[in-house]
Amino acid sequence: LNLHTIDDLWIDTPIGLTNATEGRACDRLARKMLNLHGKRRAASVFTPPSREALYCSNYEQANACNKALIGKGLSKQSWGIMPKMIELDSLLQQQVNLRGLIRECHPEVCFTALNGGVPMSHNKKTEDGFMERLLLLTRLMANTLNVIDSALLKFPRKALSRDDIVDALVVALSAKYSKDTLKTIPASPPVDELGIPMEMAFCIKNAHQRSY
Repeated sequence: LNLHTIDDLWIDTPIGLTNATEGRACDRLARKMLNLHGKRRAASVFTPPSREALYCSNYEQANACNKALIGKGLSKQSWGIMPKMIELDSLLQQQVNLRGLIRECHPEVCFTALNGGVPMSHNKKTEDGFMERLLLLTRLMANTLNVIDSALLKFPRKALSRDDIVDALVVALSAKYSKDTLKTIPASPPVDELGIPMEMAFCIKNAHQRSY
């Protein structure tokens, strides 16, 4: 991937880390957004580790470090994606010009924003969850189902699941349509101790979308 040839890159990986015990504002706002209208999708937003814990050499050490700094243990989910987080964090530390070009997003936040501010009703791994997300995506891209089926034929399930493809599509479409409708939570993102923005980006496609 040549980062010099793109204008915007959205990624479902935490960007910007904090030692604050209350965590990042974007995570808190995302959970609030995903629990509106009686829906309960907030559990899909996990708490990122502190930067010190990120660079620990094993899970036990990272878990203890996180507890000492922010008073919270480190989930196995967080530990599982830490190699990718380290790669991204190191890149943004080394190349300041990429900050703001590479944006953190969250698929469920993107779906909610594209759905007029109403979170999805079902878990993405269920058939009902797949169908409601497929319906929304098809409104933006008519051949959505063909794209999903094609990807499923090309990759084994252990490498790529159906909900992974759906998540990637909503992020890609949100980025595509964000030129004039880009929003972030928080609206004025703070930066971490290294100056890296802590935000989640999404795109508004509904005239009645509420503000967050």
